Amino acid sequence: MPRQPEFQREDVIHAAQEVFWTHGYAQTTVQDLVAATGLKPGSLYCAFGSKKGVYLEVLEAYNQRFLSTLRQMTAHESGALAGLVSVIDDIIDNAVTGKDRRGCLAVNALLEMSEHDADIRDRLTAHNERTISAFAELVRAAQSEGDVD
Repeated sequence: MPRQPEFQREDVIHAAQEVFWTHGYAQTTVQDLVAATGLKPGSLYCAFGSKKGVYLEVLEAYNQRFLSTLRQMTAHESGALAGLVSVIDDIIDNAVTGKDRRGCLAVNALLEMSEHDADIRDRLTAHNERTISAFAELVRAAQSEGDVD
């Protein structure tokens, strides 16, 4: 019977996200991930298969959080249009103020890895399609509320 992991996967993914977001995929080493997560290399490989496996889970978690935020905005207390404006304002604020100078993790990944790794590119392309659909749903919700033509 396989041994159960003695760590919270979400905590490991969050710690790894910070490393990848700061250094990018190519500049992040397994030792960097070991230091950030507290896992031994064997545990990291057992849980995720490879550095790329960790990266793919980090990207998936990051993308799912953003999609969840977009979907929640359809039920914004002031209406879907206010939710849409709130999301766009946050994106603009982050870009203009430099509050998070690392940029968008998904965009960074696409720029860094799309020419080098078809699996990462395909997953990010699929995420972009889901993001466009979620934005479109938000606009449709605002239309149904009469706030957008």
